Amino acid sequence: MRRLIAALIGTVAVVVAGAPAIATAAPVYTASAPTPVFNWTGWYLGVNAGADWTGSDRTTVVSAPGTFFGSCTVCLANFAALGNQQLNTSGFTGGVQGGYNWQSSNLLLGIEVDFESFRSAGATTAAGTFNPLNSSHAAITTTTSTNWLFTARPRLGILTGNWLFYGTGGLAITELKAGWNSSITIGPDSESASTSTTKVGWAVGGGIESALPGNWTVGAEYIYASFGRVSASSANLTGSATLWTDVFTHTVDLNASIIRLRLNKQF
Repeated sequence: MRRLIAALIGTVAVVVAGAPAIATAAPVYTASAPTPVFNWTGWYLGVNAGADWTGSDRTTVVSAPGTFFGSCTVCLANFAALGNQQLNTSGFTGGVQGGYNWQSSNLLLGIEVDFESFRSAGATTAAGTFNPLNSSHAAITTTTSTNWLFTARPRLGILTGNWLFYGTGGLAITELKAGWNSSITIGPDSESASTSTTKVGWAVGGGIESALPGNWTVGAEYIYASFGRVSASSANLTGSATLWTDVFTHTVDLNASIIRLRLNKQF
């Protein structure tokens, strides 16, 4: 019995004595190396795709009343009210962009140009009585379309880690096509006009980008662009072989909101 007790005491003593050695043999964990911070300075080239939503305010007025409208002021006012139209359209946009960035600490200054497919087209018609004395009826149809967009914009951003938050604004150019057709129940008479004009406007917006391995960046961007008004005049109102002398003036503007995803490669 005494021998068994002595053996147990010896075993406990060995375990206790070995505990510090076991503790010191525990694995040691070290922090992984930090992710390298992306350097944004340099040239880049990329592609984008998204959607656009456009709004256009249109007007049609008899700017020089002649042998048809004469001095009927209520007719002129009612006809102008029919010509005061608003149209909203939507479409696809996609293209290429490129530029150069300068990074200083956590600030970024850059310049970017892009060329886009800018598909937006639509038509609107307003109809009603313009002469309450004889119930003369008119319908005015307006169409607009665009096909492409070019912008050139500086960018100013703030960097945090591998993320870029930026604002941008500058030049915007597009081709705005518009057409008008006025039909009147008397005769019947009709008038038409059209225009196709390269319009210079402005664009402003902002976006966010994230750096990826291999000098790639991915991001999303919002741009608002405005192009002012275009106009066209005509004096071709005709009906029953009669050419009236009234002059019609039509106007339309274009404003667009664009949301697009971007993928860039830095060189």
